Amino acid sequence: SHGGENFYDGWMKDPKSAMISCNDGFRPVSFLLETMEEDTVVSLDFDNEKLFRNMVEADAEWLYGLPQWEEILGAAKKKALYLEQKKSHTVRVGKKIGRNEPCPCGSGKKYKFCHGRKGAEPLPAALTAE
Repeated sequence: SHGGENFYDGWMKDPKSAMISCNDGFRPVSFLLETMEEDTVVSLDFDNEKLFRNMVEADAEWLYGLPQWEEILGAAKKKALYLEQKKSHTVRVGKKIGRNEPCPCGSGKKYKFCHGRKGAEPLPAALTAE
């Protein structure tokens, strides 16, 4: 119960209109609440690919694993979207340079006496990338 007050007051600047969006996969639908009747048809337009990626992101395997996704997206597209989403958060760290290894700058010094010493300039990005 909302005590007779307009439920939308306080969180919407214009309580006469509302935006419906269940998640980022759904495209928002604007409508006026006063114009809705019992038999009003509301269409929720959504992006299948974004919705699938959101399910993968949320680890909702029971949803993105449904066989209907292969009918909607196709097996190849489903696999590509899955891998794309999983790889989007993969962080690859380059090989760490050991203190006693030769410095990658080519000076011939040990790393700890060259670019690895305290206060030394960092190695150029080209030398640290794998």
